[in-house]
Amino acid sequence: MALAREFGNAGIRVLAIAPAGIRTAMMEMLPPPAQRAIEASMPFPKRLADPSVYARLVLHLCENSFINGTVIRLDGAARGSYQTLDPGSG
Repeated sequence: MALAREFGNAGIRVLAIAPAGIRTAMMEMLPPPAQRAIEASMPFPKRLADPSVYARLVLHLCENSFINGTVIRLDGAARGSYQTLDPGSG
């Protein structure tokens, strides 16, 4: 918020996206059981998001000039709720 206020007079917006549960190359490197465990831990929807979800949010933020000074969580309501990456540990 402080940066948004500082740079606002120059017409610069400050935004951040806090992603989680996005199907990335790094996520694909996890063993399939770990990927399934992460998907199962997602509140809704119970899946990893396609990277295009992130891209569409970026496009929306570029087009909507009134959004400023905020962090947008793109995480399917997970909010760091992954209990385990080991599906065998319960």
